[in-house]
This record gives sequence, C-alpha cells and structure tokens, in this order.
Amino acid sequence: MKISNLNLEGWNRNKEIGLIVAPCGSGKTYSSILNFADWFNVDSSEILLLVPRKTIKEQTLSNEDYKNYCSEFLNDFTDDDGKVKVSTVQKIGRCFRERMAIGKPGLVVVDEFHTLFGETDFADDLLYFQQLLQAWIADPTITVVAMTATKTLPCDFVNRCLFPGLEWLYQDKEFGLPMKLISSDLKPKYKVRKVQIEQSKALTTVLKSSPASPNNKQIVFWRGSTESMIRQSKSEGNSTWLCSEYSPHAAKMNEDHLRCIQTGMLPPGIDRLYVSSAYREGFNIFDPSIKEVIISGVTDIDIVQSLGRVRHDLERCIIVVDERCYKIGSKVRKALSLKQSSDQKALLNYYKQQEKQRDNEGRKVPILVYLDQCSGKYKFNNFALYKWLLEGNVQSLAHFDSSTV
Repeated sequence: MKISNLNLEGWNRNKEIGLIVAPCGSGKTYSSILNFADWFNVDSSEILLLVPRKTIKEQTLSNEDYKNYCSEFLNDFTDDDGKVKVSTVQKIGRCFRERMAIGKPGLVVVDEFHTLFGETDFADDLLYFQQLLQAWIADPTITVVAMTATKTLPCDFVNRCLFPGLEWLYQDKEFGLPMKLISSDLKPKYKVRKVQIEQSKALTTVLKSSPASPNNKQIVFWRGSTESMIRQSKSEGNSTWLCSEYSPHAAKMNEDHLRCIQTGMLPPGIDRLYVSSAYREGFNIFDPSIKEVIISGVTDIDIVQSLGRVRHDLERCIIVVDERCYKIGSKVRKALSLKQSSDQKALLNYYKQQEKQRDNEGRKVPILVYLDQCSGKYKFNNFALYKWLLEGNVQSLAHFDSSTV
C-alpha cells in the first residue's frame, strides 16, 4: 500500500481515529512498520503496533522483513531500542486492568480493528483496552490509526443506526467512536469465481453435499463449540482441525499437522481443514490445492476475514446461514431491558450475577456489565448488544454482493 492511497485531508488526528480499509493481503501491516514513522512524522520508537492474536504478533516478530524494524512490547513502553513496539490488544488491556504503567506512545496502530467489536461480549481484556483507547483518542498528543479489511462493523455500524426504532441506542455518547476514513478504496487482491449461499441448512448437511477430495481441498470455518468441530473432523478420514492455543483442547491438536499448516500448506493426505473462529485472523494459507472455502457466518467480518486467510484465487466460497444458530432474540431483549434501566444499582446487581455465573460456567459467559477502570462506575457493554443485533440480521445475506469479496 502506497502513501498515495491515504487521504489525510480533513482528518483531525487529535480527536479522530484514522481508519485505513484495505483488502486482506494488501500489505497493511508491512506498510505500518516500514512507513508510518514517515507518514505521521513520529519516531519509530514512539509507535505501538497492536494485533488481535498472539500468533500474528509472533509471525510479525519472526518475519525476516520486519525484525530490523520492530520488537516486542514487554511491560513498559518507555523501553527504547528505536524500533516499533508490537503487542496484542489483550496484553495492553490486561496491563491497564492491573493498573500497570505502559508509558505514552506517540502513534498507536490497531491492526484488525474489527476484532475490538466482534469479540467483546466475553473478553475482559478487550473491554479494558477499549477504555484505554478512548483515553488515547482524547489525548491530543497521541495519534490513533486503525486498520481493517472490513469497515462495516467499526466504521458504519458503530456510528450509524442500521435498525429502525433503535435510534435511541445511539444517544449514548460513550458508545460511538470518532473515525475518519483516510484510505482510498482498493480492489481485493484475490478473487472467488463463485459465491454460493446456503440458507436454513445445517453446516453438516452442506458439508455432506460438498465433499472434499485431493482435487478439491477445502477450509471450513466453524462456528460453534470446539468439541463439535473436533467430532466432525474425526468422523472423516481426510481432515484435521485447528483451535485457539488458549482452548483446553489445544493440546489435542496434531503437532505434525500444525507445523505443516504454519508453513502455509495443508498436511499430506489432508483434504479438509476445520478452523475455529479464533483463527479467522492469525494464519495464512498459500497451498494452491485449496479450491473452496466454506464459512459458517452471517456478517461481512465472517466472510471477508475468513476468505482472507487463503492467499490465492478460489473456485468457490460457500456461505452457510443456518438461522437456527442465530436465534438471539432473548439475548437482545434482556440486554435492551438492562440498558434502559442502567442505573448503578441495577448494573451492580447484574454485575454480581454475571460474575457468579462466569465463575460457575467459565469465562465465555457474555459480559453485559463491566467496571470502568477510570471512573470506578459500572457500565453497560454496548458492543455485545450491537454485535448480537448485527448477527441477528441474517436476512441481509439474501442480498449479498459477491463483488465485495
């Protein structure tokens, strides 16, 4: 991506996030490391590059093209080796939650910006990072730049009501984020010959009707529990699977397969790779024998980010919209009721119930109320509600435009 693709006119960098939208594989991360110091007139040592996955951080730090320009953020941004500091947003959020000083960057670059909204329904550290992000935006001495291949959720959905009758939700000033699109439209680097949408069908039904083979290898992006993904993979003789390294099932992954996949290729004898949602960002596949991608999902993030993992043209993309998986009306109604009565007593009571449930059932219980680190007040998690609203809008896929892929 060249500087000619950026339009900085009218961007108030002291008050707005500069949003760069560019397709997967267009070199956003590479450009941020090599050019942002010159583009935004800061020293490399003042740049903090934040990524959503530990895997991406490790790939960046080990990349031969990057290692002379970046180093890992440890615990204090004041450590100065003259290089761009790289960290995960989760680590920065954890530092903020634990009231650890991280120093003061001059430029913050948030890669895969959409993940800040797509995962905050159960991620504690992301909620704390968002609080810190708000403070950075309000600081006139800090420039914040965000990068993504999918602008709907951060750029359109966050700041513009897409649901008639719910305009009152957008009166919450703490929800909206001031953003300015500073990139020109770029065409996708890789294309899909055919986009096929399967509505009201179970993913397993679609898989049976679209078998993988040595001449038609596939990647399947699974939406659901890791346990069900493993069972499905084991029921086939020619497949393998990946899940988050933080999952309790991570130790069960085939190490030989994992090493091969990390090189960008499918393992020998494997025709179908199942991938959990945690790997929607964080790894890239260059294996030319992969012809199809099958995606269980309803948003453009599910679609574009999943397709972006394959770094060549594809024959077919199958989007599976099983509406039985997206019945979230009860969640939305409960969240709306809580937000409408969001006084401190109601929020505190819900927070206590929520923490008790999380202790009993695990940390995947959605967070609708969190403790604001700066004000000490309990607040409603708008991002979880808006994400559910967006995911519930499955009918939007009936008009899916394949030219956006």
